Amino acid sequence: SRDNTTTTATSRIRNVRFEYPYMIDSTETQDNTTLNIIGNVSYARAMDAHINEGYRLGWMNAIEAYAEYNRSLTNHTDINRQLGESAETFRVADDTPPPASSNAPCFYNELRARDGYVVKRTESPGACRFPRERGYRLNGHELYINERSWCSG
Repeated sequence: SRDNTTTTATSRIRNVRFEYPYMIDSTETQDNTTLNIIGNVSYARAMDAHINEGYRLGWMNAIEAYAEYNRSLTNHTDINRQLGESAETFRVADDTPPPASSNAPCFYNELRARDGYVVKRTESPGACRFPRERGYRLNGHELYINERSWCSG
């Protein structure tokens, strides 16, 4: 789904777009001896703010998960395959078109898990150049202007 917010010309922010793409895919197969279930889920939230002074700011938070389970139909405790994987990414991009949320990130954080354990953690130190003299600040998923929350996703 998409939400667009456009403000008047006297306001500092000209346009803010939120996107919430998601996908769910589930497959179940069975033969004479086994049952197999596969599930995929993808969900994301993204914001792109175009500010009157020509500055753009965007963030995207995405989660992808995959699970597979295969067991015997005759002996239910006989599990042939059991797998779960997930990845969560959070990225912030600033300054230039196209939508800032798709630009090279100035901040990036990723977690990957397999079978219930975190197996990879990646984090950039953050090199975002928010125009603080104009009062812009991003705190998580909330955009602040002069310490007032303007929008959040």
